[in-house]
Amino acid sequence: MTDISSLLKEARPLYFARKKRRQRLRSIGVACACLTAAYLSAVPFLPVSKTDEMTALYTALYEPKDINFNHLYGVINWESDIPLDDYGLVAVI
Repeated sequence: MTDISSLLKEARPLYFARKKRRQRLRSIGVACACLTAAYLSAVPFLPVSKTDEMTALYTALYEPKDINFNHLYGVINWESDIPLDDYGLVAVI
């Protein structure tokens, strides 16, 4: 019985130190979550001038049938720029 009581006396400070560490980590996590929620709720909404740009971006992302990349990369003339074989594959010279 004396062995068990000596083990309990030895383990008691370690147990309470671990318990304090867990409580500290939990409180830090809750504080970070609260700060993140406060930051996200305080972020202003997009100004009216940006809504047109966001609408254009949404249209470009989710309705790609009307996108034309010629204004970005120029018109590529495959027949004159790259030699092709009869099947339309790049010809090896």
